[in-house]
Amino acid sequence: GAPPGMGVPPGMGVPPGMGVPPGVPAPPGVYQMQTASVPIATPGMAPQPPLGMAPPGMSSVAPPPPLPPGMVPPPPGMVPQTQNGIPGEGDGSSMNASNMAPVTQSSISLEEKSRRWAKLQSKRYSHRKKLSFAAPVKDMLPPEHVRKILSDHGDMSSKRYSSDKRVYLGALKYVPHAVFKLLENMPMPWEPVREVPVLYHIMGAISFVNDVPKVIEPVYVAQWATCWIMMRREKRDRKHFKRMRFPPFDDEEPPLDYTDHILDVEPGEVIRMDLDEDDDRHVAEWFYDHKPLSEKDDQVEGGITNGPSYKTWRLSTPIMANLYRLASPLLSTHLLDKNYFYLFNLDHFKNAKA
Repeated sequence: GAPPGMGVPPGMGVPPGMGVPPGVPAPPGVYQMQTASVPIATPGMAPQPPLGMAPPGMSSVAPPPPLPPGMVPPPPGMVPQTQNGIPGEGDGSSMNASNMAPVTQSSISLEEKSRRWAKLQSKRYSHRKKLSFAAPVKDMLPPEHVRKILSDHGDMSSKRYSSDKRVYLGALKYVPHAVFKLLENMPMPWEPVREVPVLYHIMGAISFVNDVPKVIEPVYVAQWATCWIMMRREKRDRKHFKRMRFPPFDDEEPPLDYTDHILDVEPGEVIRMDLDEDDDRHVAEWFYDHKPLSEKDDQVEGGITNGPSYKTWRLSTPIMANLYRLASPLLSTHLLDKNYFYLFNLDHFKNAKA
């Protein structure tokens, strides 16, 4: 070798095919050559690539084994998973061709397939409890609770309600339905007071009468027939009439509070006919009740119902005969006379509205 600080003289160097002996440092200016022997190319032939490298234009990865019949090959660009996923194990490289065997459906056992199928079918035919909604059961509150909320919201011009204007404006579209439910549950002329359940908003935006009135048709017709007779008698015998002023409330007048103006007022006299003890003995006991024969304790012999819904009811012949006699003013035979429908033809009316 040359002395330190001097290069190798021209024409001198490590002979071709020989490397520096092990343990001896290479002289300055001389690069360490690979220990693997490189085959020398024969004149006229392309040089052989180094060991471990593929020739130009060919991939160094071994082709995957053929797929079983019926299997679809993976899409282009996807690299199959290796069985040895930790680099550095096996033969020293996780990208070795021997470790890149593709995972196919044949590697899943029949037990695993059956387990997956059973799990899928159990989800398919099971009850979807997550999508269902169960309304919580709420206790009935006393009427004073709702009256306090309504009285607090009598004057909406206060600043304490300015942040809740969106709630009150959104409730305006339900006001027609609230008025409809109020008119639907108005007490009949033969009822002094009617207690109804109320569904209210916790912020006092709106409230609904949460009840649908149900009746027994022959009983309801008989009640209105007796009421009609009593009102005709009242108009015949009354000497003084009070003229009503419409509209009863001014536009700028604040609404009356129920607790202060209406709650303590005694209701007016009801319109009821005095039933005969002998002729009307079959219906006199329960005829003017709010929901007659709705409770099991209220049912009498010959009058049976399923409950307040009145889906099924059965009245005996004496009761039906008594109801028919009371309802005779509204079921008179003059409806069979064609002159009754003068200037109003029902068939033409239906045709016009169809």
